[in-house]
Amino acid sequence: MSKFHLVVLIVAACLSGMIIDHHLTVDSPREEIAASSSDNLYIWYAGYNDQYFGDKLPRDPIISHEKSAPDEVAHTEYNASQKRFHIVFNTMYPIGERMEHLALQHEMCHIATPEPTEQVAKDGGHSPEWRACMLKMEAMGAWRDLLIDGYNGQ
Repeated sequence: MSKFHLVVLIVAACLSGMIIDHHLTVDSPREEIAASSSDNLYIWYAGYNDQYFGDKLPRDPIISHEKSAPDEVAHTEYNASQKRFHIVFNTMYPIGERMEHLALQHEMCHIATPEPTEQVAKDGGHSPEWRACMLKMEAMGAWRDLLIDGYNGQ
């Protein structure tokens, strides 16, 4: 993505309220650090939505950092009252920027392949459709920059 496209995404996110209108819970220093990365998550979400999903995912998810189940780094749920998806990064696991990118992409595939609650209970939300979404992102090079080429300035 060119610098021009990144600037356009940032400006669009600001104008649409994506960066300003989000839920944060800040109760400890670790959560303050997590809260500061939420703005980046909205920008990354918009970029990945464009790059890997043809801008077909909802443009207004809720992205927050909250304490959640100890067996998950992040999870996605549908907030029926707000009619929006909610991606929750677990504050029990402070993670670096690279891992935030990977977890965000993982969660975006959950948004792209929603499942009824009873099915999630059976397969943990990792249906064949979700797996196909992840494989499609891999084929498009989603993790190449994050896991291979992003080191040493390449």
